[in-house]
Amino acid sequence: MSLLGEARRALAAAAVLALAGCHSEAAPPSQPAKTAPAPPLAPVAPDAGEDLAVPLPTLDALALLASSLAPGMRELTRGESRLPATIRIERSSSDTCVRAVLAGSGSVIGAFKSGDRTLDVTGAGAIVHLGEGGPVCLMKDREARIEVQGDAASLRYVVWVSP
Repeated sequence: MSLLGEARRALAAAAVLALAGCHSEAAPPSQPAKTAPAPPLAPVAPDAGEDLAVPLPTLDALALLASSLAPGMRELTRGESRLPATIRIERSSSDTCVRAVLAGSGSVIGAFKSGDRTLDVTGAGAIVHLGEGGPVCLMKDREARIEVQGDAASLRYVVWVSP
């Protein structure tokens, strides 16, 4: 076979492979490199005279969060309390949905309860939100309460409802 014949065969084979490659499926996306988790940070001991109290936001400052935490909802109640605290949500003549912001002078945890059922729980923090993933809703004529505990001495809260 001549050199020209071999070149034509190689060119034809390359063309067939190129056309076959055009119709093949795309390669799967590459996976990000797995990295080892960061080591936990060592706690830092406070200086002997350092004040660790977290300043509490005002009730008005908490109420201003309505536009981002509870759009379209109306304020039901706001207040201050010592911990542990229970905030009562009275029965409603219609189905209602609730969201709340809780702020403590230290870490607090809130639970939204109806009867013996826990409907939503916050994480621990100085400012936490009930209904963060979406409002917690109750059927009409159901009583509910928000129970708050933590290492904070005092609590400020605002509760919103709809309708």
